[in-house]
Amino acid sequence: MGAARARREVDDLSRSRGFRGGTECAENLHRRSSAGTYWLSAKTLSDDTRGSANPPDHPPQILAHHARVAGVELDDKAWAALDDDQRYALIKLGDSERPSHNLELALQEFLEHGVQTAAS
Repeated sequence: MGAARARREVDDLSRSRGFRGGTECAENLHRRSSAGTYWLSAKTLSDDTRGSANPPDHPPQILAHHARVAGVELDDKAWAALDDDQRYALIKLGDSERPSHNLELALQEFLEHGVQTAAS
């Protein structure tokens, strides 16, 4: 089952059970799917984990390096033009010693308009 479909099913079930979508967690929210019945338990995240979901104001150095290798100059101006979801995705794809094979495609998709290449 795709992630988007799973989120929709959980949101639909939450609304049908009287939970406000996204603002309340239901302990042991019961859900049925084609794979069977299982439970989703509420989990409290640590401050570090919650903080990691908010991308920094500047691109991480290793990510900027990987972007340059891919032919894209990921400077503060380009970073500021991205939304939080795009920044988060790029960090997940390229903020490690070995970037994902999908980093270059994501850079192209997110930054195709008005971005300088590293060669220019």
